[in-house]
Amino acid sequence: MFAANQHLLSPIYQASNVPVIEFRASIEHGTITIAKLGAPRRFNANVAIGNAANFASKMLSLLRANQVGLGVRRS
Repeated sequence: MFAANQHLLSPIYQASNVPVIEFRASIEHGTITIAKLGAPRRFNANVAIGNAANFASKMLSLLRANQVGLGVRRS
């Protein structure tokens, strides 16, 4: 993702005077549940629920643009 953004997309954005896209990613291993929450026709979203999703979300808040966070599970 980062290589495609840097080498393929960023040159196009820079040539078009469009701000370059920067992002971050967080990866954790574990069991999660995907659930659809919300009221039909108003707010309806898929969410990931579980310890792994929660930990990945917390790691994401510590990262800066163009960084990847990997969780390590210790037994």
